[in-house]
Amino acid sequence: MVCLADLDNLQIARDLIAAGLRLSIVRSLTGLGTRILRKLWKEIHGASPKNGRLPDTVLSFIEDYDSAAKLAAFVSIHKIVYSVSVPALANYKLHHLSLTPQSLLNAWKDFQLINTTDLDINAAYFAARDVGIQIVMFAKCRTCDARFIYDSGKKYTERCPFCRTRIV
Repeated sequence: MVCLADLDNLQIARDLIAAGLRLSIVRSLTGLGTRILRKLWKEIHGASPKNGRLPDTVLSFIEDYDSAAKLAAFVSIHKIVYSVSVPALANYKLHHLSLTPQSLLNAWKDFQLINTTDLDINAAYFAARDVGIQIVMFAKCRTCDARFIYDSGKKYTERCPFCRTRIV
């Protein structure tokens, strides 16, 4: 017998697939089997899902200052709306970024509503995941106070992308 939690899980998987999230990520977020996810993909998109290796980090999606700024803006939305305080670390004022299937989808939809350009949900997933588990830093700009994805070894992430893309 199917319970309501199973139906909710299937619905969120359907919504993530409709948004274009890669099946291996949907599987890890929802726990659903590959066979049903592949059927859902084919039903929704009318073709078989993409195969191939996933990127290791969000840095693979950052191709210019604009993409760096978009991903930083998405992470900011996700952190503000879905940040959960960790009681054991309250003295240190640290927060844990709760990356759930629903939080990813909701933050991605919110971003799409307020931004005029599309954001790949796969890039959004990697950005939220990598900032949440601190694969990359989420630094604060000393000039404009915006938060941005920071990695000293990459051209588009070693400085604030918002300062680089703003019109003066």
